[in-house]
Amino acid sequence: MSTHTPITPSWYYDDLRFHFSVFTRGILRVMPPVLYCIGTLFALLAWFDTGNIRLHYAGVLVGLFLLDSFFSHNKADRAISELPHNTGARVNIAPSVTPRCFRIVEQSMDRARVLHSPFSLTLCEELVRRFSYALELLELNASDLQVHLETLYQDISGESNEHILQEIQTLFLAGFESADKEHKQYLDESDLFVALLENQITPLARFFSAFDISGLDLRFALSAARYRGGWGRKFTMRTIILHRVRGSGMSSRRRMNRAWTSRTTPFLDTISQDISYLALRDEVGFLVGHEHEYRRIIKTLTRPAMNNVLLVGDPGAGKETLVHRLAYQIAHDSVPRPLFDKRVVEISVHTLLAGTKTEGDMMKEVVHMLDEIRAAGNVVLYIPDIHLVVKSSLRQITAADALLSSFRGGGFQVIATTYTEDYTRYIESQSSFRDTFEMVHVEEISEVEALRVLIYISRILQTQFHVTIGYKALRTAVRLAHRYLHDKMLPSSAEELLKEAAMLVCDRGGIFVKEGDVIDLVEAKTHIPLKKASGSEAELLLHLEQEMKKSIVGQDRAVIAIAKSLRAYRSGLLRSRGPIAAFLFVGPTGVGKTEVAKAITRLMFGDETHMIRLDMAEFAEQKSIARLLGSLENETKGFLGHVLREKPYGVVLLDEFEKAHPDVLHLFLSVFDEGVLTDVWGRSIDFSHTIIIATSNAHSQFIYDMVEQDTNLHVIEKELKHKLLSYFKPELLNRFSDIIVFEPLQKESLARIAELQLGKFIEEVRQGHGIELACSERAFAAIVAQGFDPVFGARPLRHLIEGTIKPLIAERILAKALSRRGYAIIDYSDATFFCVERETLL
Repeated sequence: MSTHTPITPSWYYDDLRFHFSVFTRGILRVMPPVLYCIGTLFALLAWFDTGNIRLHYAGVLVGLFLLDSFFSHNKADRAISELPHNTGARVNIAPSVTPRCFRIVEQSMDRARVLHSPFSLTLCEELVRRFSYALELLELNASDLQVHLETLYQDISGESNEHILQEIQTLFLAGFESADKEHKQYLDESDLFVALLENQITPLARFFSAFDISGLDLRFALSAARYRGGWGRKFTMRTIILHRVRGSGMSSRRRMNRAWTSRTTPFLDTISQDISYLALRDEVGFLVGHEHEYRRIIKTLTRPAMNNVLLVGDPGAGKETLVHRLAYQIAHDSVPRPLFDKRVVEISVHTLLAGTKTEGDMMKEVVHMLDEIRAAGNVVLYIPDIHLVVKSSLRQITAADALLSSFRGGGFQVIATTYTEDYTRYIESQSSFRDTFEMVHVEEISEVEALRVLIYISRILQTQFHVTIGYKALRTAVRLAHRYLHDKMLPSSAEELLKEAAMLVCDRGGIFVKEGDVIDLVEAKTHIPLKKASGSEAELLLHLEQEMKKSIVGQDRAVIAIAKSLRAYRSGLLRSRGPIAAFLFVGPTGVGKTEVAKAITRLMFGDETHMIRLDMAEFAEQKSIARLLGSLENETKGFLGHVLREKPYGVVLLDEFEKAHPDVLHLFLSVFDEGVLTDVWGRSIDFSHTIIIATSNAHSQFIYDMVEQDTNLHVIEKELKHKLLSYFKPELLNRFSDIIVFEPLQKESLARIAELQLGKFIEEVRQGHGIELACSERAFAAIVAQGFDPVFGARPLRHLIEGTIKPLIAERILAKALSRRGYAIIDYSDATFFCVERETLL
């Protein structure tokens, strides 16, 4: 079987004018303006000389030629698409270079020769001056950049003529390749600017790289700068973005098909919106991305049967935009013949099935509407939120059933839309309805596509809020909305974020929306730190082990592992997917597994409210999955999705992990690996900004016995991992960042824990009651002795303080034996703790 290999031309750039002398090129530059001036003078004189009719018409012809030249003064001789692309011959790209682009390169070359300076420097300086506004959008100052450029090139001397011509050849070819990929009509100076930046060996590329600006960033900034104010640009933008501001009223103008074979639809017109009319006025139809979905829509609608489409997607995915694009293409005769001359008409379910109508009235309206549509023969019916019709049908509303039956009966095409969650809830189980439609899942567009849309939308927002929106703000809005704001898809999520940022900047009297404004807004919305750690936070991260050891005793390995993970996360060095870290803490009860989780939550996340705690023993049955992920049957939301959307940044503590049902444990495979879980409604649950700590008491006796035998901790860990296979599958264990063994507490460690817990209690009494409290050596020794239990760890100590010491002090306070600004000593004698008030603690 032979394969077809596409033939590509061999591109090259050659323009004879670059081989001329500076003097010759100077004459060639002067001649066109002189000839235009002479031609204009002749045209004016001939126009007013009505006595000589031949001269008069000659002046008219010259005038028309000059007008045509004026309006096409910066057009190249041939469009890029007109160059031969399917031949192996050598093809010169010079005819596709705009005159202005050639002129800039030519002047830069001459200047470089005269000043004996690098050609790329002189060209950069010219392009920086020309595109200063685009650089402002990138938050760069053109004047400062000029100074930096001279510094970067100060060690580079002048170049030979041959070297400059080679540079020009390379530059034009790189710019042409970029322009061709972008499907541009001509190669202009913006393509050269991008080519200069993308040439990684140039000082300019290194400079932009230091500011995190890529060639794609520059291209988008140049595109955004192109629509900067002016009546001409406003006219250009009309056909692109006016559809974003749709009127709420119904259109009164309707049209027959051009063959006059269709019939009017007077009743339908009163309850619908004619999308085709908006498309004819170029108010709808702009589409970026979704090429695959659009092709499937066309293919389905042009079938002889089964030609209804159901668009399923999350809010903001672009379902309505696809329908508008179809109407635009129909209005401009860019569709297959079966769709030629059709009308796309939108009907609101709320309007049709209004609650104030009787069942009989609704039935009559539905039948009347359907009769008109069938009789017209040129209507494509668009029904947003079709799940409302299905929902009404389930409630036994006859009118809804009649509408659904008409879809199955054919006679006209239907495009319906619904959300993913509503499809799962109402439609998926209705096989007869499902089979009537071809389901097209509308995916979220890419970040690059969303950025292209946002560039156009930003022009509207700039006019609306009287601010300038920087390109970095656009790029950041898309990136952060995609990663952190999941209520809507791109581009809607990014659009709303950018609009809110522009509003905030406007309210505080600012005029420029920067990247930092968008970051601050997302941080406020999500409570996730997005800026790199600095100041006090950076200092805390550097000394996190020491800070944690102030409240955690005897578990250095766990402390070090968590500190390393948090430093990697806040420095931006973690892998792109997965949680911050996922640890399995294994050890006897009461040794500090939960305390470590609490300590890290307090230190890094503010307080313990940022810890999500699950007792996995409560999920010992398979049906308990519904509590985590939600239930379609009961229409309940899952616990995990609810809490993580409210607290996306913090610690997730999975207590007694081994007691969960195997199917529940299986859910966490994707959590530990990808950092994401999908609930029953199809919504993602994001764990990527959490530290997951699973605790387990599995094989506690084995750990205790090995420690008693003074076995090396690494040996214990190695053997324990094999023993854990009796509780957990290997693929689950392998997905933990680390499995950390917590040793049984020794008496020395317990003394330190007693000191910490007593110190915390004493501070509470001081802050709450103004009483200075101390503990005698006898009492402290008794607390440590009674609180030590090798089996239960520090829990008896906690119970002793909570059940004996605290009640003792509480009774003395209530009896007014201890008063504010008083002093008291906790003492121990005859197997009894007691409290003695003193004038001082000495």
